[in-house]
Amino acid sequence: MLRLRSGSAGADRYFALVALLTASLFALTATTSEAQTEQRSGHVQDSLLTLLRRADLVDSVRAHTLYNLCWELRQSDLAAARRYGEQALAVARRAHYRAGELITLAELSSIAVSSQEYMRAEQLAQEVVKRAGGTHPLPRYLAQGFESIAMVATAQSQPARAAQYYRQQLGVVLANQPTLADMLPMTYLGLAGAYYQQLLDGNKSDSVDRQSRRYARAARTLARKQHLPLMEGASLQLLAMVHQNQKQIDSAAILMEQALKLYRANNATYNEASALVVLTELSAARKRPFETVALARQAQRLARVVQDPAGEERALNLLGEAYAALGQGLAAYQAVTASARIQDSIQIADNQLAINELQVSFDTERKEGRIRALTQQQRLQQEKVARQQQGLWALGAVLVAVAAGLAAVWGLAVRLRRNRAQLALRNTELERARASQDRLYAVVAHDLRGPLTAFQGLGPLIRYYHEQGEVAALDEIAGEVSQTADQCTRLLDNLLHYAASEAGELRFRPETLNAGALLTEISTLYAPAARAARVRLTVAADPELYVRTDRTMALTVLRNLTHNALKVAPPDSTLALAVLPALDGRLTFSITDQGAGLPPERLAQLLGTAEPVAATGPAGPEAGTGLGLPLVRQLVRRQGGEFALTSRVGVGTVATVTLPAAAPETGSSAAVAPRVRVGAVVRR
Repeated sequence: MLRLRSGSAGADRYFALVALLTASLFALTATTSEAQTEQRSGHVQDSLLTLLRRADLVDSVRAHTLYNLCWELRQSDLAAARRYGEQALAVARRAHYRAGELITLAELSSIAVSSQEYMRAEQLAQEVVKRAGGTHPLPRYLAQGFESIAMVATAQSQPARAAQYYRQQLGVVLANQPTLADMLPMTYLGLAGAYYQQLLDGNKSDSVDRQSRRYARAARTLARKQHLPLMEGASLQLLAMVHQNQKQIDSAAILMEQALKLYRANNATYNEASALVVLTELSAARKRPFETVALARQAQRLARVVQDPAGEERALNLLGEAYAALGQGLAAYQAVTASARIQDSIQIADNQLAINELQVSFDTERKEGRIRALTQQQRLQQEKVARQQQGLWALGAVLVAVAAGLAAVWGLAVRLRRNRAQLALRNTELERARASQDRLYAVVAHDLRGPLTAFQGLGPLIRYYHEQGEVAALDEIAGEVSQTADQCTRLLDNLLHYAASEAGELRFRPETLNAGALLTEISTLYAPAARAARVRLTVAADPELYVRTDRTMALTVLRNLTHNALKVAPPDSTLALAVLPALDGRLTFSITDQGAGLPPERLAQLLGTAEPVAATGPAGPEAGTGLGLPLVRQLVRRQGGEFALTSRVGVGTVATVTLPAAAPETGSSAAVAPRVRVGAVVRR
C-alpha cells in the first residue's frame, strides 16, 4: 500500500506565515491608491526602465525609481527585486537621501524574509529602526522597522516576540494619527497572525481565538476602506486558516476563494500560490479528490514559479494523497517521490542543526553535572553541620557539670567553624559556576542561533540553485557561507580566550615583536572581508618600531578591534590601522573607522564607566556576544597596557591600545624589521 506523509501541523504554521509576509509590501509602500494602481499596470516596468536611461536624472529620483522597480518585481521575481533594491540603496546612500534609504532597507528586509534569509532580514530591519529613531525620528520608517523585525520573529515561530514588536509598531502608528493611518491594516493583520500562531502552539483559549478573528476582521475592513485589495486578500486568508484550525472547513473554503479572487485580479503570483495550497488542503478535507488534483497541480506549478520549495512540497504531497484516493497508484507514487526529494533537501539543514544542538546539549549536560555535584556536596555539608549542631546541644546538656566535657565542646565548636567556612567556600564556588553557566547560555542562545539559522536556510537554496544551474546565486551563497563561518569562528575564539582568562589558564608569554608586522598580519587577515564590504584598508607603521607583548594576546586584541570597526565601516570608506610612539617609552596602536560613531552614553557603557542604559530598539549591527571589548580590556591589562575608545557621531570611532615598546633583540628574529609600507592599502 502507498504510504503518504501528512505534515499538516507544519503546513498550518507555514501558511500562517505566508498570510502575514506576503502582505507586508503594502504597509511599506502604502501612499495613495493611484500609485498602487499605476505600479500594477502591465507597462509600468518599461516606463521605469525608460526613466532610468535619462542622463539628467538626479540621484534622489533615480533611487526612488529603482525602489519602484524593486516593489514592482516583488511578487514575480525576488532575485530581480533584490538586485534593483540594492542599487536603490547604494544611490540613496550616495545622495544622503535618508527617506529613500530607509524605505529600501525595509523592502530588502521583506524580500529576505520571503527568501528565508532570516539573519539578513533581522540585520536590515534593525538598521531601519536604528536609523529611523534618535533625536530626529521618522515615525513611518520606525514603524516599518518594528514590523520587519516582527515578521522575522513570525518566520522563526516566535509569536510572543512578534506580538511584542507589532505592539511597538501599533504604538508608533496610533501616536502619529492620521498621518500613519495607512499602516493600521498591516499592524492589525500582524497582531492577528501572532495570536493565530499561539493557537497553533497549543493555546486553545477562546480569548486567543477571538483576538485573532477580531484583528483579522479589522485589517480586512480597513484594507477595503483604503482600497488595498491584496491586504484584504491576506486578511481573508488568515481568517480562513483560523476557521480551518477550528474545523470550520466550509467557511474557510469560502473565505479562501474570496482571497484567491483578489490575488488573481491583482497579479499577485506569490500570494496566489500560497492560497492555492490552502484551498487544496481544504478540498482534501472535504473529500473531493478530483477537485484536489486540479488545485494541487495549479499550486505546485505556481510554487515552482515563485521559488517556494516548501509550498511545492506540500502541493505534491496533497496531489499524491488525492491520486491515492482515486486509486491511481503510479501517479500517487510519482507525486510523493517528487515531494520526498524536496523534503529531503529541506531536512539536510535540519540534520545539521540537530547535530549542532546535540553538541551544545552535551556541553550543557557536563556543566549541569558539575553543578549537581557541587549541590550534592553542599547538601551533605549542611546535613553534616546539622548533625554536629544536634550533637553539640546534646553534649552541652550532658556535660554542664562535667569539666572534661568542656574540652569536647570546644573541639566541636572549632570543627563547626571550620565546616561552616568550607560550606561558605562551596557556596561561593557554586554561585560562580551558576553565573558562568548563565553567561555561556546567553552567548550560545544569542550568537550561535543566528549563524546556525543561516546555515539551516542555505542548504536547500544551494541544492535548488544547483539544480536550476544558477551560478551567480551560488556565488552569492558562497559569500554568505564564508561570512557566517567567520562569525562562528570569531565567537568560538573569543569564548575560548574568555574562558581561559576566567579560569586563570591564560598565561602571559612576552616577546619582542615588530609592531608593523602585527598590523600587516591583521590587514592580510581582513583584506577579503574589506574587499567584500568595499572598505579601503590602510596600514601605517614605522618598520623600526618594536613592542614587548604576548603575540597571541596582541593578535586577539587587534582582531577584535579591527572586526568591530569593519562591521560599522560604510561602503567606500577608509579603515586605518596605525602604530606610533607614545610617551614613557610605549607604542600606541590605533584602529580608526569612518562609521556612524557612538553617542556619549553608549561610549560610556562600552567602556564600563556608566550603568547600562535601556535600549530603545535593537542593538544594531554592533551587537554580539558582549565578550569582545571586555576581553580586549582584560588582555591589554594583563600585558601592562592601556585601552581607550573615542568617538564622534557622524565622524567615526578610534580604538587605541598602548603597550610597552622594546628594542630589537640582536641575533633574534625580532631584530629583522619586516618590510611594512607606510600607508599600505588593501582595496577592492
